[in-house]
This record gives sequence, C-alpha cells and structure tokens, in this order.
Amino acid sequence: MERYKFLISGPVGAGKTTAIEAASDTEIFHTDVKISDTASLRKDNTTVAMDYGSTTLANDKKVHLYGTPGQERFDFMWDVLSKGTQGLILLFDNSRNYPQRDLAHYLNAFSRLIADVPLVIGVTRTDVKNDPPLSAYQAWLAEVNIQAPVLQIDAREKLDVHQTIQTLIHLLDEEEIEQESTRATKELIANTQTESTGFEFNHELMDELAQLKGVTGVMLNDVMGEVLHSTVEDDYMNEFSAIMAGLTPMIEALLDLGKIDQVMLKSSKEDNLLFFIEDDKALGVTSQHQSSLLTLTQQVKDILQWR
Repeated sequence: MERYKFLISGPVGAGKTTAIEAASDTEIFHTDVKISDTASLRKDNTTVAMDYGSTTLANDKKVHLYGTPGQERFDFMWDVLSKGTQGLILLFDNSRNYPQRDLAHYLNAFSRLIADVPLVIGVTRTDVKNDPPLSAYQAWLAEVNIQAPVLQIDAREKLDVHQTIQTLIHLLDEEEIEQESTRATKELIANTQTESTGFEFNHELMDELAQLKGVTGVMLNDVMGEVLHSTVEDDYMNEFSAIMAGLTPMIEALLDLGKIDQVMLKSSKEDNLLFFIEDDKALGVTSQHQSSLLTLTQQVKDILQWR
C-alpha cells in the first residue's frame, strides 16, 4: 500500500474542514472552537490547530489529510503541519470579495513548500458565485510563474475531494518519473541527515516490551501517522496513537516547551498511556492503571537503549 501526506490550506470558510470530513473514511480529528472575531461573519467555528483525516482510495493508496487553521493569527501552525508533506491543496472561496488577493497571499505564505511539492488549486462555492471563472485563477498563477491544476470543487462531495487528491497523486507520479535520479539523491541526503539513533522497528523488540509487567499493549507508528506494529485490538486507541507523532510538533509550537520526547497519560480507571517520540516514529505503550509509570518508563528506556 502506498501512503501519502497531503496538506489542505486556504482562507477561513473555504471548505478545508468540510473537505476532510467528506473525504475521510472515519471520523476526523479536529480542533474547532467558537469564533470570536470578524471571521464569525462567515462561519460559527474555526480550526485553531489542525484537522486530520485519512482515506484509502480504490487503487490501494492511503492518504493522510492535514488541514491548517485559516485565520492568520494561527499561521505558525502552517510550517509545523508542512513537515513531511508530499503535496499541497489550496482551497479558495469564489464568493469572497477578493479571491485574487487570497490566492496571492497563500502562494506567498507557502512559497517554500510549493517549490518542493506539487500544488493543486481548488475553487469552492462557485454555485454561490461563478465569477471569476477558473481561467482567471490560471491567469493569476501564470503571472507569478506557477503551474498548477485549477479545479472546481464542492467540498461537501467526496467524489470531488477524491478527484482533487487523485490529481495531486498524478502530479507526484509525473514528478517522480521526470526527476527520479534527483529524488533519489535528495532522499539519500535526507535519510543520512535525519537518521535516528533511537529504537529500531523489529518484532523481537516489540515482543520484549509487550512482556514487561503491567504492559497491556504496544504500538509503533511512523511520521505519516501509519501504524507499523500493534498488539492493541482497540481501533480507536491505534488511531489515537497513530496521530501522536503529528500532534507532538503542534504541542511544541503552541506551548513553547522545546523538544518533547515523552508523553505520559495517567488514568485512574482505564489503561495508562506512554508515548516515546522520535523524529521519524512514535512508540505507544499501554499499561494497567495501577502500574507505576515511572518504573515502567525506566524499563522501556532501558530496553530501547540496550537492544
């Protein structure tokens, strides 16, 4: 199965959350709050950190979708969520007063990402206002020497959102064919620079962790949010563990705590949760609620260090 991480951004009310809800196979993770500023004229709630959903396409390609906040006061999250993104979808509400101004702003804000990954423009709410036409967006892109497909999209329709995603995947496939040797070189350099000195994924290690006293399950996930290994039967728990690697950079940015490499969640009734975060993976450990988290943490660290 091929896996992708795509970012969806655009102004408030352009349909980012709606598109992810329409495309996702399961209930999405979102951080919506009541709007208290002038954006409330367009919608009641807004995303303040991120939206997350995933979908598996008919050709066995799994796509992880991350939606950014639309309000500029949360724009620090744009760079955080861009990490590891393979493609960008920018949605624009055609009924807004100055869509060209919106386009110029987001092209500039994501200029570094656009230089590295494919871009697709989605124009929403054309049923409310069909002017300017799609050709105008194409002309505006040409003015700044950017080539990208411009699609009319109803963010409420799964078929429309999937078509936009498939267009982005097609651009990625074309880019890979044209720049195969360059991509291989870049990946080699990137892998050399970011190679982790921490825990390695293998079943023997996971089995050893699972046998620790009080441990009820172990889960290993990559930066794409994909479950690599799990002994936990609870699908919701696996899904939550899978997005921890993506949530950690957001927590670091919001709270300015520096690098977070460990998260503890203590429960008085259900299983405790321990997460060990690295640059390219997140290890989740569930344990009985009466277990000592400090003792278990040290035991896990000892295994990770000496295995």
